[in-house]
Amino acid sequence: MSNIKDRADAVRQYEEKAAEMPAGKEVSEDASVKQPASGRSKGVRILAIIALLIFLGLIIGLIVCMITGSKYTMAMLFCVIIYPIILYIMKWLKKVFSS
Repeated sequence: MSNIKDRADAVRQYEEKAAEMPAGKEVSEDASVKQPASGRSKGVRILAIIALLIFLGLIIGLIVCMITGSKYTMAMLFCVIIYPIILYIMKWLKKVFSS
């Protein structure tokens, strides 16, 4: 009976520690704080969001150019196609030169 009581106490302590931790953190079995599972730093996430916003801006610009019949429509289409390719090449080169 005491074994069940000990386990219940351990679960209660674990839940209390988990409730005290800020969002995005995990609690291990020994109630120590672990970092989130993603290995990316905050700076990398910010750069990814900026890259995504630039890409969305290019797409919106392309749509506006197509609707208005602008002479820059083909240039915008070229940028929308080339931008992800350039990002992929940069990521690939980083992997090549870092190893």
